Amino acid sequence: MATDWQLVDLESGRTVVEALELADGYWSRLVGWQLRRRPADGHGLLLVPCSSIHTCLLRFELDLALLDGAGRVIAVRKGIRPWRAILPTRRTHAILELPSGAIEMRPEQTLRVSGPKGRPLPKSLQFLRG
Repeated sequence: MATDWQLVDLESGRTVVEALELADGYWSRLVGWQLRRRPADGHGLLLVPCSSIHTCLLRFELDLALLDGAGRVIAVRKGIRPWRAILPTRRTHAILELPSGAIEMRPEQTLRVSGPKGRPLPKSLQFLRG
């Protein structure tokens, strides 16, 4: 799924996710990237609100960034294999999924959303507003 939204590192201004897919409803969060092919590097799936995930029916490994309600990276998890669960953590508001090996984030890094001018920001992305 193509998207016009990107995630940018607040401090450096560097784009960390070129094509951000949003999963902000019950069904889209439940299904996520299940049964899909591995996305291209630069693509990410943001599950919001979300404090835990499962990797059932995934066909590839994931890297994860757990974000708080201010868009700060709380934790990074790499190489999560299919059929695993990442349990809830305190303060986690959203989880960013990336194909394994694609994550270039660190804890305490702050992310902001960027997109086309004039296009309204979805309510679920308001916490990433710059």
